Amino acid sequence: MPQIRVLILSTKFGEGHYQAGEALNQVLQARLLEQGVVRHLDFGEFFFKKADRLVRTVYTNMIRKTPGLWKILYERSAEYNLDFLGKILARICWRTITSYINDFKPDIIVTTHFIPAWLLAELKESGRLDKPVVTVITDYFVHPVWLHPAVDFYLVGCKEVYFKLLAGRIRPEKIALTGIPVRPSFERANSKMACRLKLGLDPGRKTVLIMGGICGLAGKEAEITEVIADLADWEPIQLLVVCGTNGESYSVLSEELKRKKLRGRVFGYVENIEMLMSASDILISKGGALTLSEALTIGLPPIIYKPIPGHEAGNAVFVEKAGAGLTVNCPHVLGLVVYHLLKEESELERMRLIGRKLLPAQSAENAAALILKLLNYSYSKVESRTPKEAYEEELFKIAFS
Repeated sequence: MPQIRVLILSTKFGEGHYQAGEALNQVLQARLLEQGVVRHLDFGEFFFKKADRLVRTVYTNMIRKTPGLWKILYERSAEYNLDFLGKILARICWRTITSYINDFKPDIIVTTHFIPAWLLAELKESGRLDKPVVTVITDYFVHPVWLHPAVDFYLVGCKEVYFKLLAGRIRPEKIALTGIPVRPSFERANSKMACRLKLGLDPGRKTVLIMGGICGLAGKEAEITEVIADLADWEPIQLLVVCGTNGESYSVLSEELKRKKLRGRVFGYVENIEMLMSASDILISKGGALTLSEALTIGLPPIIYKPIPGHEAGNAVFVEKAGAGLTVNCPHVLGLVVYHLLKEESELERMRLIGRKLLPAQSAENAAALILKLLNYSYSKVESRTPKEAYEEELFKIAFS
C-alpha cells in the first residue's frame, strides 16, 4: 500500500494557528505510523521568510499599541472582496510553494490559517495545483477572508461557524463540525492537587493562571498581576503567570511577585500548558480560540480580559453567550469577578460543566478522521462513512444540539 502523504501549513501569526496544526500533526502521525508521512510547516517562515518577521512585528505592535486601528481594518475588510490580495500573494509565492509541493508530493494539504488557504485556493483556481485543500477554521467567529470556493473542505469548531459558512455560500457537504483541534493531552484528566505539587505550589490554595499567546497578554500581564496582588490581601491565592517569548515581561513580573511577596511562579514559553491549566481554578487570558478551546476542554473557566477587537472579541462572545466564561474590560471589574468566582465554588463548577460540554470531544481525532476519510483511508477509530453520510450526521447533531 503506498504511503499517505499529508502537508499541514499553519503560521505563527498567533500561536493558536500553529498549535492547532501541531495537534493534527501528532494525531495523524500516531494513526498513520509507517503507512504515512506528515509534515507540519510554519508557512510564513518557510515560504516568505523575508517579509514574515516584518509583517508579524507590524501586526503585534498594532494589536498592542493601536487596537482601535486594528478594529477598523478588521471590520472594513469584511465589507470588501479581498480576492485581489490572494492573487497578489499567489504571484509572490507560487514558485516556491509549488516547487515544494512537487518535491514532497502530498496527497492532501491542510491549512489552519487563512493566508495559506487563500494562496492554495488561488493556485487551484488558476490550475497550478491539483491537490485537495482542507481549511481548519481556528476561530469561533468567521471573517469572510476565510471563505474561498476553491477550498475542498472546511473543518469548524462550533455550529455558529457552520451556519456562517452556509450563509457564505459554502456547500454543506464541504463542511464538518469537528472542533478546533487541541492536543490529545488536554483530553486526559489530571489531578489538580498532583499538578500543583509537581509545580511546587500549595496544593490547597486557590490558583489563578494568567497567560496569553506566544507573546503573552500584549502587555497586560503587569496590570492583571497588580489586580490579583490586591486580592491576595483578602483571599489566599497563588499565581501562575506565562509570559511566552516576552522576556521583558518575564523579568518584570518575576521581580513583582518577589516584591509583593505573592505566592506563585512566572514562566516564559512552556510546552506543558495542560499541567498549568489542570492546576488552576481560573484562567485570565486574551480571546485566542486555541487557548480558550484548551481551557474549556480541560474544564478551566476563562475570564477573557480586554480581547483584541475582531476575531478575539468574537471568540469571547461565543464563550460568554454559552455561559462558559466571562469577558472583562477594566481592572476594577476584573478584581470583583475573580473574587466572586473564588468565593462561589458552585458558580465555578457550573462554568466548568458548560465548558466541557460546549465543544466536540476528541477534536484532533475528529479532524484527523475526516482528513483521512477524504483520502479513502480508514483506521480503527474511523467509521466507514461516505462524505455525504458524514454531512447528514453533522446536520442531525446540529439540529438537535
